Amino acid sequence: MNIKKPQFFAGLMLALLGASVSWGFDRYQPPVNWEPGTVNMQIRLGSSLTLNDGTNYSTSVEAAMQMWNTVLGSIQFAPQIVAPGAASNGNNDVNEIVFSATIEGAEFGDGVLAVALTSTFTSINRIAESDIIFNTAYEWDSFRGGRLEGKHDIRRVAIHELGHVLGLGHPDEANQSVTAVMNSRVSYSPAIDTLQADDIAGAQSLYTPPANDSFGAAAGLNLGNNTAQATSENFAASKEPGEPNHVAEIGGASLWWRWTAPSNGGVSLNTQGSTFDTLLAVYTGSAVGALTSVASNDD
Repeated sequence: MNIKKPQFFAGLMLALLGASVSWGFDRYQPPVNWEPGTVNMQIRLGSSLTLNDGTNYSTSVEAAMQMWNTVLGSIQFAPQIVAPGAASNGNNDVNEIVFSATIEGAEFGDGVLAVALTSTFTSINRIAESDIIFNTAYEWDSFRGGRLEGKHDIRRVAIHELGHVLGLGHPDEANQSVTAVMNSRVSYSPAIDTLQADDIAGAQSLYTPPANDSFGAAAGLNLGNNTAQATSENFAASKEPGEPNHVAEIGGASLWWRWTAPSNGGVSLNTQGSTFDTLLAVYTGSAVGALTSVASNDD
């Protein structure tokens, strides 16, 4: 059984941020992501008020989701504009975006414009649910470029909070110096109102399937001095149709390597140093649905 961890939240602060140049996105630790597929998001912000750019609160946030969708691989946001309302306290298996004066009854910190509340499944580093709460203490609009007097741009803040929903943290709080919408303070001067290269790289590290995700694309192992080492991540990896249950466990994020033994003898394989619970299995065969098990082990 997968148990949800208590919610944690990441917020966006009010401040001006100078431009910088270098590289280094930040992910939650341990890294987490969504199961491949569709992430439904209920937008409960209302649509009656026309904003500076011709959108309303709901359609402006919807546009932020579509911006992320253009760079994501294994998942897509599915915006659902519904009637305005408050988010349900606690875990209700619904991802909601709302206005509120509190964070489920707790006060916003000084200068916090919005927060993302996220719950995860403990055993598999998967995100279970995520809500976004915009602080009603501030006046919201939708615009590009520099700040409008007394107002904040709901779209650029939504882009930031949706990055948290995906599993990204604040690079500037992880000792990174980058130009990114995911930095912890909203930027109006200079204006950062769209995804930057660092933001995209961070999301793609979580949601672009590895090259050896499928059996047919297994990476070759070449032994030098009778040893070989392969380093990879299985974020965004999948389990393809016909793939066996390794070590009789369901699993859901496998990577494949291929090796041909040059002669008879013994070989030892391990996943030491991994940051999650691993399964290791060895097969012979030429098709994923017709494999013969050689050996397998949990941990």
